[in-house]
Amino acid sequence: MSTKLTYSDSKNIEHLFRKQSGKMFSILIRLFGFENSSLIEDIIQETFLSAMKTWSAKGVPENPEAWLMQVSKNKLINDLKKKSNRARLNEQYAGERLEEKVEELYLDKEIKDSQLRVLFACCNPFLSKKEQIMLTLKILSGFNNTEIANALLSTPEAVKKAIYRAKSSLLKQQVNLNTPHIHEAAQRIDMVHRIIYLIFNEGYKST
Repeated sequence: MSTKLTYSDSKNIEHLFRKQSGKMFSILIRLFGFENSSLIEDIIQETFLSAMKTWSAKGVPENPEAWLMQVSKNKLINDLKKKSNRARLNEQYAGERLEEKVEELYLDKEIKDSQLRVLFACCNPFLSKKEQIMLTLKILSGFNNTEIANALLSTPEAVKKAIYRAKSSLLKQQVNLNTPHIHEAAQRIDMVHRIIYLIFNEGYKST
């Protein structure tokens, strides 16, 4: 049974969207790569808009997390039907059915693996420490520019520019989401720990 959406639900829904956006981004970036971050953000935004429209009319489902993941998966599969995306991904995943690959990436263990891969990718030493932190808080944790600015004693405009530079650098370096080698992981682990602390600390303050 669904419960009717009320004003008091808004904070919980905002927190839910933030939590799920990081999961969705991790899955989609693993499939499409950093070069298609705009497409990924569109899919996530469309998923949240669908949720607000449906939940306002019919109420919040008993398992809203599963609802969001299912809708984003359906939107992704529909998007893969576009010839340009399918042709490129067919080449990338030669010998695999794309729909089956999508189903696999939405398994719980694969979601966690994708999140970890994104975290280590964002902690690439090509980026400044501040860029690493800002980018991760943005794409993996769903914080907006103002929240990131407040956490790092910066301004929203400075955060916006830093995130743009970080994305451009990752694109230029052709960073992938393969599991990092042992020496690469060792180089990044301190920053990974720092960012995890920030995620939990800022997430707690926002609740």
